[in-house]
Amino acid sequence: MPVEHGKKHTFVWQKPGSGRNGDAPSAAVFCGEILPELIMALGYMPKRLFPSVSCPDLSPATLPPFSCTTAKSYVSMLLQGKMDDVELFAFSDTCDTMIALHSIFQSRGKKTIRLASPRSISIAASRHYLLAEIQRIAAIPEMRFSEEVFRRAASLYARQRQLLKALTEFRDRMPQEVFFEIGRYTWTVHPEEACAVLEDLVKELSTSPRRQGFRVLLLGSCVLGPGLFQLLDRLKLVVAGDNMCDSQRIHPGWPAAHLSDIAALTYERKPCPCKHGGGAAACLDRLLASCSPDGVIIHTQKFCDPHSWDLTRVKQQLARLGVSYLHLETSGEVSEQHRLRLESFCELLEARRQHSGGR
Repeated sequence: MPVEHGKKHTFVWQKPGSGRNGDAPSAAVFCGEILPELIMALGYMPKRLFPSVSCPDLSPATLPPFSCTTAKSYVSMLLQGKMDDVELFAFSDTCDTMIALHSIFQSRGKKTIRLASPRSISIAASRHYLLAEIQRIAAIPEMRFSEEVFRRAASLYARQRQLLKALTEFRDRMPQEVFFEIGRYTWTVHPEEACAVLEDLVKELSTSPRRQGFRVLLLGSCVLGPGLFQLLDRLKLVVAGDNMCDSQRIHPGWPAAHLSDIAALTYERKPCPCKHGGGAAACLDRLLASCSPDGVIIHTQKFCDPHSWDLTRVKQQLARLGVSYLHLETSGEVSEQHRLRLESFCELLEARRQHSGGR
């Protein structure tokens, strides 16, 4: 929980244990496109899987060298037995690498499901296709889909998303590293536990002072560890909002009453660049208007094709709007080079502020 030390407000958040599963076996969810309420209704406790840089890279035995770090991390975790307690692995066709990962896990004898989601979100028929895919998964006999569990899970996860959105409003009142850790924690525990933690945090932060510094918008792919956010805190860069794979690219906070609502929820997310008509470029004007940043930081993983394709369009839009931006590409944790580039970006933002009269 956040604690206050004297006159200097410093938030220290301690992760409350490993979370509970109840009697349900665990399921690893590889992409935010797969709604956890569906997995819970199938009889499993969904836990979003996040890449790790602490895991030695054993992927060359199964993946080509031009695979992204996220994929390498997942395969290495599999080969080291770090997922032996997981009974179901849920994949979505977000990119060619994710499809390959599904085949690798299946070949290792793992129980998997794969949501063959449509590649285009601009065609009306794609919603019907997505609903048919969701219904196909729910109808798999050994999955034990339960309508009652689905409605209860939908209500819980809707509340969790509402609280995450509320917490985002206070994001500039806590260290970004803390926000990063809270976000990952809440998608790996039971939603009741996550809601209890988030309610306490929102209450505490509502009376806390805002942190001072340049406001930035974060865009892009998964961040493998807290290093980037530690750098942002050190340089007093305050994240005003984001559209990242492992953060606030989430569904709206209303409950799904039926399976058909899952398809609708999926289309209400901030669009993913793996979809035709999606990506940060598709909603950039709205993102900029909602958080009024001093600059934009775009993070991509090396060899992540969908975000690389989106990058060109995003840069063009930002240049047209006259918004300062910095592109950081990583293949693991941040390095000294990234720190130097972020420091230079801060100097650029300061120069622009001085040029505009300190506004």
